[in-house]
Amino acid sequence: MDILNNNFVFLDVETPNHYNDAISSIGLYVLKEDGELIEDYYLVNPETSFDDFNINLTNINPLMVKDKPNFLMIWNNIKDYFNDDAIVVAHNAIFDLSVLNKCFKHYHIKSPLNRYMCTYQLTRKYLSLPSYRLNKVCEYFNIILDNHHNALCDTKACFEIFMHLYDLNVIKTTDIYKLKKKED
Repeated sequence: MDILNNNFVFLDVETPNHYNDAISSIGLYVLKEDGELIEDYYLVNPETSFDDFNINLTNINPLMVKDKPNFLMIWNNIKDYFNDDAIVVAHNAIFDLSVLNKCFKHYHIKSPLNRYMCTYQLTRKYLSLPSYRLNKVCEYFNIILDNHHNALCDTKACFEIFMHLYDLNVIKTTDIYKLKKKED
């Protein structure tokens, strides 16, 4: 079975502070099993404070998001991407999924996340590189990462890394992980 016979949601989130429990931006590439590719990006009002470190890292500040929708409003626009048992893919997926799950909990949203893949884990498993950080893996594959820590740019890079690994014919269905669900 071709692994691309699934629906995928490639994503990256940026956070406003060290608590990593809110989102200031989210980038998505949705690859449907029919080959359709959807690109989506949102600045998000995290409804919390910003740390200077995160402002410097992401170039997102409180003024930029003060009139933007919060995560719950954004979720209403993107939740359909996560239907059909989509596989969520991120670089260092544990971080992004953890932030998403904290947002779900905060807004009382039942998490639809079931399966995921991680391009960080995949590159560690199948390549021998000195570093598996997103920018270093992009260098290895000659992927342009012109605005690192911009959620859409990082999502695009994750998507391209995944496709390079797919082209190398190394990704297997056993690389799809199931998320453990906590009972409500």
